[in-house]
Amino acid sequence: MDDIPAAVDRAPVRTDAAGREAGAGRACVLAAALLWSTGGACIKVLDGYSPWTVLSGRSLLSSLFFLFLLRGRPRAAPGSGPWPAVGAVSYALVVATFVLANRLTTAANAIILQYTSILWIALFGWLLVRERPARREYAAMALGVVGVGLCLGHGVRLFASGPGGHRMLMGDAVALASGLCFAVTTVALRRIGKTAPPAADGPGDPALVCLFYGNLLAGLAGLPWLAGEIARPGIPGQPHLAGWAVLVWLGLGQLGAGYWFYQKGLKTVRALTASLLSLAEPLVNPLLVFLTVRELPSGGTVAGGTLVLISLALTLTARPQETRRSP
Repeated sequence: MDDIPAAVDRAPVRTDAAGREAGAGRACVLAAALLWSTGGACIKVLDGYSPWTVLSGRSLLSSLFFLFLLRGRPRAAPGSGPWPAVGAVSYALVVATFVLANRLTTAANAIILQYTSILWIALFGWLLVRERPARREYAAMALGVVGVGLCLGHGVRLFASGPGGHRMLMGDAVALASGLCFAVTTVALRRIGKTAPPAADGPGDPALVCLFYGNLLAGLAGLPWLAGEIARPGIPGQPHLAGWAVLVWLGLGQLGAGYWFYQKGLKTVRALTASLLSLAEPLVNPLLVFLTVRELPSGGTVAGGTLVLISLALTLTARPQETRRSP
């Protein structure tokens, strides 16, 4: 009889610990979104450089960031399965296709079409990770996508026709592919996160190995452009050193630390929840652009930001559902 109260007392402790882990995971995903949001303002500063130079430079720097965390040993622990390789390839395709989409279509088109990844994550998360969307998350998905659309509405010209229409149509298709690849990356990191210990964050961590090789592949893809511009005198009216300092931040801070927080959060946060929380990125991005280049947000951006805030509130208060495997 004396054992019963002890068991009852221990149960809330486990529940509280799980709640703290989930809260810390959500905070990590929001930190990732905040770091990612600095990309828009930084890339505006680097307008004079080729997008492929920016892609290669920041990706190679980010690969060094993860190589440092892996202490120079980029090998996944035994039993990691195929997901680190799947995630690495899909991650490299995310950053490469996003740059290509920005070259072929408008930046607004590229961003909003990449956010269709939420729909893919809902599907793949259900089928591959057995995580069923909560009721509130269906509403959060709808409000989030509409909110991002309003934030970018002034520049969106989906499936345009006329002069340059074929080029933009190809860019829209590439942006959709980028969203699909981001969904695969997120689900791969979640699969890794569900099997790896929450404390794992060093040599052998399959999530870090995945991000190291993904950044290395993306960096090598743009290396010819980087090699051609690295000796340039710089952008007219801007110190050369300042441009490279911004590139270092994009590699180590925006991309490196951003994805470190994202994979850390995915160890305890469901894939769909993480993707919905990452909607904070387009919410913060216009504010940072205003603070750096004094570009005022439009009325649509304010309205869209309000919907994104509601979407985030629904996500944070949703009760997750797990799909049980059949015996």
